[in-house]
Amino acid sequence: KEVFVASCMTLEDHATVANMVRHPESGTVVVQMNSGELFELNDGMLEPWGNEAMRECSVFSEMLLAVFKEEMVVIGRTNDNHLFMDTRLWSYDCTSFSLHKTHLLLTSNSHTLTCVDLDQPSRVARNAEGVVDTGIRTLERGSRLVISD
Repeated sequence: KEVFVASCMTLEDHATVANMVRHPESGTVVVQMNSGELFELNDGMLEPWGNEAMRECSVFSEMLLAVFKEEMVVIGRTNDNHLFMDTRLWSYDCTSFSLHKTHLLLTSNSHTLTCVDLDQPSRVARNAEGVVDTGIRTLERGSRLVISD
């Protein structure tokens, strides 16, 4: 995948970019600063992403954009294995995750694979491990999701 830099901008308060992600279909670009703040990049300008609570989120080690309930959301995993969808905590022990057209897959320290159906949010519920899920399968210890394009 190619990235072209068309312009440069000066960031305030010595901010540095921690993450940047682009939605493949819509072209939406979200930038996360080292402070955890999220911004959408529009015509070379950074605009705050989401509501005010989103400006105080954790810095993600992995981040992607997805459509959930017909809205664009940020899904991110922190270094301490917390998985968030925007400001909502979805898992306390996510070791890896992957997004497909209609499902979010995540593995956990509990050796499980959880499949979240993004097209049927009414079926989403929290299990005993604190994971929002619609289907759980047991995995071998240390399993991770490996994706190939």
